[in-house]
Amino acid sequence: MFLKILAAELANPDPLNAQDNTQYISQLAQFSSLEQAQNLSVSMGKLLQSQQINEGSALIGRKAEFNVGNGKYVGDTVRCVRVAEGDVYLECDNGNYKIDQVAGVGDIENDSKGGQSSEKPETV
Repeated sequence: MFLKILAAELANPDPLNAQDNTQYISQLAQFSSLEQAQNLSVSMGKLLQSQQINEGSALIGRKAEFNVGNGKYVGDTVRCVRVAEGDVYLECDNGNYKIDQVAGVGDIENDSKGGQSSEKPETV
């Protein structure tokens, strides 16, 4: 990408604003650094998603408790892991939850109100 920009600058120089070679080299280094930072960001995002998929896979068949907001938690059994629009979801018996909603794993006690418990789980 940066080479295309540099090539365009070299092919179409501005005669009223001449630049010397050191400025071109400096721009080249800046473009290269920017491209490397963008590539690193993309790679880190892929690594995070892969790690979340692995974590979710370890929960398949297990009971987990999910923070659904407003101080409420839902216990459910994880059946599979899916990726949708860049987010990792755990598909459970009674719904789908983002992996970052997991608040606990193991023997989750449910009350009679659709699996919601009123207290924060002990395991995190």
